[in-house]
Amino acid sequence: MLNYGYDWNDFIHKQQGLPYDPGIEAASGLENVWKIRTVNSVLTYELAVPFGASIVSISQTISKFISIGGKRTVTLDLDTFSKEAKHQGLTEVHDMHSHNYYELMYVCGGDVPITIEDRTHIFRAGDICLLDSKTRHLETYSEGNLIFYFCMTKEFVNRILVSNNIENAITKFISRSLKEKESYKHKSYLYLKPVAFNPQLTKKISATIEQLLREMSSNDVGCEYMTQGLLMRLFSLFSDQNYESTDESVLLKIEPDSQLFDKIAMVVLHRNGNVTRQEVAEYLHYNSDYINRIVKKHVGISFSEYCNAIRLNKAEDLLVTTMRSINKIIDDVGFINKTHFYNLFFQKHAITPAQYRSEKKFNTCLNKILSQKMKSLSDNDL
Repeated sequence: MLNYGYDWNDFIHKQQGLPYDPGIEAASGLENVWKIRTVNSVLTYELAVPFGASIVSISQTISKFISIGGKRTVTLDLDTFSKEAKHQGLTEVHDMHSHNYYELMYVCGGDVPITIEDRTHIFRAGDICLLDSKTRHLETYSEGNLIFYFCMTKEFVNRILVSNNIENAITKFISRSLKEKESYKHKSYLYLKPVAFNPQLTKKISATIEQLLREMSSNDVGCEYMTQGLLMRLFSLFSDQNYESTDESVLLKIEPDSQLFDKIAMVVLHRNGNVTRQEVAEYLHYNSDYINRIVKKHVGISFSEYCNAIRLNKAEDLLVTTMRSINKIIDDVGFINKTHFYNLFFQKHAITPAQYRSEKKFNTCLNKILSQKMKSLSDNDL
């Protein structure tokens, strides 16, 4: 197997002793990291934690799926993964699917054909693919493949980019994606290839990935901050000096109801969630029940729940970026019932708004210190 100059056998072998082996218990762990459902007739993986990682290893003897996220490490053979994924509603693991998060793929070994929307690329050892959320794709695995995936929610990515000043094709792609309004018309992905064969750089990348996976699976104190620092170190190794990039955007044929949802979303976002279903229906000249069905089809929740989610997101932002009182923020984002706001907030975060504000501000400060230290170490290595 071509492994591009790094021996992964020791790491893969040690995963055999992880606490979650194939079976019901492993499947339970999998559901705590990834959830699978159908959104707008497309199979969609949803990340249940801020970030997660996976290793897929294909050989003659065994094919492994190693998933790390939250406080769970799950080791499954791919047949078991396929069976357990079907319990969540996935009819076939090898179907086109999308995510509600960013997915970074690094090919450690072998050639991997990937169909992205209506295009197919062959990713070889050392190549990188960064997929924006909701971009449909399908990997075709074969013997000799060894692939590392790192998955991250938009909130997690935004948090680490704010406290870091690394600038390359990856960070530019993510920053641009975060600023753009969500659209079902355009799907984008970033394709990076090594400028030249560089065994020393490859070993640094592979060693950083292994360190990242070990740190995530340890769940030691400070694990999340170390993971963020190691991820930024990895981003710095994927520099423009070492990689050439192709930023692809795919223009899709859009169904009429998807176009309608885009219009609904624009109105709701423009009003920060403070708009009624009837007002949107009158503005767009549609029946209000039909408006609700379109929203339900595309995001899986009702119109009122969608508006609450927009208001809640705005409140989260104000808690971190302003010193306004919590009561003032509740009024500003349009929640009339304060108890309802607190209940929704706790359902989403399992902490109070005051705790959320304290944790986020502390994390931002700590991330800046840690990322500066990690960047300094990375610059010294290079």
